[in-house]
Amino acid sequence: MKIEMKDPKNWIPRDVFKSYCGTKSDKLLRFYDKAAKKRNMISMSLNWLAILLLPAWFGYRKQWGMLTTMLVIFAVIPFIEAIFDITIANSGFTGFTIAIGLMCNGFLLANAHRVFIKHKQSGMDEDQIKQALKDKVSPSVPMAFASLILFAVIAIGSSFVADTFWGLPY
Repeated sequence: MKIEMKDPKNWIPRDVFKSYCGTKSDKLLRFYDKAAKKRNMISMSLNWLAILLLPAWFGYRKQWGMLTTMLVIFAVIPFIEAIFDITIANSGFTGFTIAIGLMCNGFLLANAHRVFIKHKQSGMDEDQIKQALKDKVSPSVPMAFASLILFAVIAIGSSFVADTFWGLPY
């Protein structure tokens, strides 16, 4: 069964999304309304924390999959640069993180929708789903700091190890 994703009637219901986002969800609910009006979950939005400190935003909203992906990318790049004796421009990383930061609320909405559909297909009704998703991405300042520190340790550590064993090209 194919679901038309351009129709917001097929999306996670707004009240379930609010429950999923937990406290401080007003900006995300405004984003939901904007995305529904545009009929596009991955609409761009201005989220300063995500644009300036993307790893911290991932921790703040408990987006562990995206954080892990970013950590792996930033851990592997120094080894690729060292082994192949190439330099990857920092502007590429800056552009990447800004682009992801501008789309982060959309990724959050799309992830909420994915989890909602998964629960719905397992036979749960909307109230059960709402309870299961309650506060899954509620803000966590300690996790924001932990994510930022973890990112710094991995980025600096992998650069140090790559330089020690293979010598970075810069």
